[in-house]
Amino acid sequence: MIKLIKELLPSKQTPVYVSVSMGLDSVAAYHFLKMKKYNVIPIHFNHNLRKQNYVMEFKFRELFANSRVVIGLAAPKLKTEAECRSARLDFYRD
Repeated sequence: MIKLIKELLPSKQTPVYVSVSMGLDSVAAYHFLKMKKYNVIPIHFNHNLRKQNYVMEFKFRELFANSRVVIGLAAPKLKTEAECRSARLDFYRD
């Protein structure tokens, strides 16, 4: 895995954006890259579907309070998983 990361990622000074859903795997990926001294910027997308999304965003802000972060917020009218995925991917592309 480390060899693959070295091949795929740019220099350690170039910003690397890591999507953090607040699940164990994405938080671990962020911390792994940070430990390896990459310039990691956590990003989080709030789907704006239920109160739980705001709880996760609050925890994200707490966890990364001392970091530069990027947070996206979906329009409140998203209803389907496909709409959420599309909004999240659009956010990542920007």
